[in-house]
Amino acid sequence: MSRLTADTVATALHYLNPCGLLELDLRENNLAAIENLGATRDGYEAIDLSGNHIRVLGGFPRLRKLSMLLLASNRIGSVDSGLGAALPALRSLVLSHNVIGSLDALNPLAELAASLRRISLVGNPVARNPKMRLYLLHLCPRLQVIDFVKVKRAERLAAIDEFGKPGEAAAHKTFDPLAALPSSAGAAAPSKDATSAMSSDERAAIAAILANVDSLDEINRIKILAQTPNGRASLLDGSYAAAASQHPPSTESTAATAGDVEDMDDLD
Repeated sequence: MSRLTADTVATALHYLNPCGLLELDLRENNLAAIENLGATRDGYEAIDLSGNHIRVLGGFPRLRKLSMLLLASNRIGSVDSGLGAALPALRSLVLSHNVIGSLDALNPLAELAASLRRISLVGNPVARNPKMRLYLLHLCPRLQVIDFVKVKRAERLAAIDEFGKPGEAAAHKTFDPLAALPSSAGAAAPSKDATSAMSSDERAAIAAILANVDSLDEINRIKILAQTPNGRASLLDGSYAAAASQHPPSTESTAATAGDVEDMDDLD
């Protein structure tokens, strides 16, 4: 395999691509890593690194003009941090036919949230995950096209429902009553004896309750109750559900969430 040197950059083809962007052509150079792109002197709006042997998306200097990055058919399985600072204008990222395997591996892409509008992960193992589109929208809520399919408003709503508002830590709608309580709850984690008595039926019933809960505060309250037999009884005999129904989410909070989604739909 070869290295990407300043000489490689200097002798590479460059031209206006079909999008009207000045592009540097570094395709199929048998390159093992992204390096020495400072030699471009930030003179290109697009760089094509497709068909190489690159394993990590990273190693960029600050390229303020770069808006399109093509990395299809490499061996990329991980993404380095720092992309947002290095590529502040990046709008289109093509990572088709690489080996990215998990949603967590996509987390560093959140640094591109301010600029990224289009992304392709076609042909990656992670693309088989049915939640990938929603997770990408959680990380980069301004995305307009994912895998060559336009993002719909319903997907933006579903992403918020599944992973929380943009900027919040992703949290699936699953629940583990044995997990330690957050420090903000002001309660100590339960003893092993107190929680080990929870039956599989109780676990299933509590999980069903949580499937209809959207508020993180409400999740924490349920979590606290689930730590004790009396608390679990109040959850399962219907008294908790009756009390909760008297305090629905505020219209202000609901309106704010809807407003966030509408603002996203208006993005260019």
